[in-house]
Amino acid sequence: MLVIELFGTNYLPWAQIDDLDQMFYLKECFFASKYDTTVYSDTAVPRDLITVRRLIDQINGAERPNYEEHEKVLDKLVKDFKIDYYAPFEWADALAKLFLMKEQKDMEVKEKERRSMHMRSHDRNRASAK
Repeated sequence: MLVIELFGTNYLPWAQIDDLDQMFYLKECFFASKYDTTVYSDTAVPRDLITVRRLIDQINGAERPNYEEHEKVLDKLVKDFKIDYYAPFEWADALAKLFLMKEQKDMEVKEKERRSMHMRSHDRNRASAK
């Protein structure tokens, strides 16, 4: 389901539903393949994702998923949609910037603490010298 939302937020039938009972019903219908023609189309969500969903649905309990089959389908999607598999995520730069800002703030806090300790030590030394 999350993969489908990558193609847009309104493709899932329950995207705009607030009623939990109705949402549950729509999800049951979705996993019973009742919305395949609505959700999966060439212009919106790739039909190959039906195959992925069916492969996942076939997994029983502790059974090992057929990762090779999943990979084949996903590789086909990568080729069909000309996806650069190795391109950085669009949010990677923002995350790096956020991390850097946090690191800088932490360093500033440590520097303030160091200065404060130094000033207290200096004040104690002056007080004891009197």
